[in-house]
Amino acid sequence: MKILIKTPILGTIIYIINNYVYSGDSRASNNFAPLNLWIKTLFLPFTIAIGLTATSLYPLIQDAINGNDLNFSRLSNIQKNPSEIIISIFPSLLGFGIGVYALIFALQASVINGMQQEIEKRSASGSRKYGSVLMINADMAYPLVVLTISLGVGIFQKIFESNSLLYATWFTFWYGMIVVLQVIGVLFSLGDSSILNKLEAPEE
Repeated sequence: MKILIKTPILGTIIYIINNYVYSGDSRASNNFAPLNLWIKTLFLPFTIAIGLTATSLYPLIQDAINGNDLNFSRLSNIQKNPSEIIISIFPSLLGFGIGVYALIFALQASVINGMQQEIEKRSASGSRKYGSVLMINADMAYPLVVLTISLGVGIFQKIFESNSLLYATWFTFWYGMIVVLQVIGVLFSLGDSSILNKLEAPEE
């Protein structure tokens, strides 16, 4: 694991994804997360993204089901050019995500401590085996990695105008939208924790 982490670019991607799957567990720096965590974390979002990709390319899926040759001419201009959507939308989402990411460093220490204590309590009770409050960091960094990769795939599809990249481009688009929703969920949870912490704090 340590050797992979030291690999330029790829190592950074692997390290962030592994931390995300491991829920910020301290072991993420030395070991790959167990297979069951990868399945638990990625299976449902991947399945939804694959389903949405199939819906987006329904004419091709219909050809495949009927045993016909894939007729790309049946696709609309939007279906043929998911790269256009990615290139127009994802840079803004990436900028938004980076800006929001910076806000987690402004979280109150009491909020961070409270979350860590809750995780430790659940670990002691046996209801949670992995994770730490560093999951906040991983939950914010992972979507940025996904959006960056999606943008790269979109640019390649735009450059080569390859039909073979349509599936990958649509998949990365939909998966990118899913992780943006997950970021919103993380921000909502952090907002709840911060507001409740301020309610519990003694008045000055």
